[in-house]
Amino acid sequence: MNQKVLLITPAMPQSKYSIFRQSETECTDAEVWMAVLKQYGYSVSYYDGQFSTETIEEELQQKDPAFVVVFGKLCQETAMLECCVKAKKQDPSIVTVIAGEHAQLAYRRMYQDGVDYILNGYDPVSLIYVLGGSTGRWQPNGICHKVDGVWQQIPAKPYDIRKLPHADRTVFDANRDRYRFLGLAHTASVRTAFGCPHRCTFCSVPYLNKGIVSRRDIVDIVQEIVSLQTDNIYITDDDFMTDEERVREFLAAVKEAGLHKQYICHGRPDFIASHAELIREMKEAGFAYILSGLEYISDSMLAAYGKGFTAGVNEECIRVCKDAGIRLAASFIVGPDYRAMDFRDLLRYITDHDLKYADISILTPEPGTPLYEQYKERRMTEDASQYDRCHLTVRPMHMPAPVWEMLYSMLSRRLAQRAKKSGIIV
Repeated sequence: MNQKVLLITPAMPQSKYSIFRQSETECTDAEVWMAVLKQYGYSVSYYDGQFSTETIEEELQQKDPAFVVVFGKLCQETAMLECCVKAKKQDPSIVTVIAGEHAQLAYRRMYQDGVDYILNGYDPVSLIYVLGGSTGRWQPNGICHKVDGVWQQIPAKPYDIRKLPHADRTVFDANRDRYRFLGLAHTASVRTAFGCPHRCTFCSVPYLNKGIVSRRDIVDIVQEIVSLQTDNIYITDDDFMTDEERVREFLAAVKEAGLHKQYICHGRPDFIASHAELIREMKEAGFAYILSGLEYISDSMLAAYGKGFTAGVNEECIRVCKDAGIRLAASFIVGPDYRAMDFRDLLRYITDHDLKYADISILTPEPGTPLYEQYKERRMTEDASQYDRCHLTVRPMHMPAPVWEMLYSMLSRRLAQRAKKSGIIV
């Protein structure tokens, strides 16, 4: 019986001007599910579309899988569906499955021909169930499938991340030169938590895992980091810095383990601004970058999108990171309500504050968030490949779309030039 499984992550769209355009990170979801599959005796291979030189068709022909599992985000939706169609074209008996973050929030969008199952929860044992493996007393959790040609759903339940094994690093170890982040080579990705306790209106993360935040034990996290054959660690949590006690526990565990690695993490400006001493301690422990969503430079815009802090907090965040010697990778959002003066003011703000690691993304209402319905009448496209935060998807309020896009491109190029001059990108 063919027990071969091919995991696929299509390539992520890359912005021409972003400071992150040369960053390539792992899909930790796929690597964790690979580890689970191997525990259950499946033969697993992984196709990472970021750097593979072979086509999906060539990979299918070489690996001859019985099952194809595709992971991805909203902007990869079209590519994910195409992978399933190509698998069926290669062999109609192949069982196709879609999983990952996008499958949790917008699974109904992928009720398409060529797709057999959609897993809209985090529980990887769901995959073993749909592949026909024995799961003991486990109950089906978060599975969409067809019954007599009609899509049905077994509801997903919140998942405890502590049940997960460590990610399988087979592909990473074989391709370490390809995985990098913000100039740090051989960067391994580590997830320590699912979800986010905050409710920024444009963000889909708080709605993952049924809105429940789940965190791994610090001891287990550090054990995984110790095992990684690299000195650079990207903590992929959307907000690693939500609990001072937990961050301090991590720093103590790293010190006790004698680790001398570099770390990248995400943190909110209000946490950073109010924890200057902790930020200095993080720097001493090896934190090289903090990625922080400053988002807007005015109090009114920050309030409008539920950020929960003021522009003054952003100012203090910048100061705290500079004083600590940690590089702040600040992200900002440009929205369809922007006027020409707003683009100009943002560039001046970034320049005046000497933010070398500054990146902008376009406000993109995503399915599953309040903004998606709020902007229903102004949405310009439903093409998921355009929902990469680098394309305008909502009709601008104050100018024609081509003019808005021109101003966005001009600002993006200016920031890319600053980053290139600083040696951040080449």
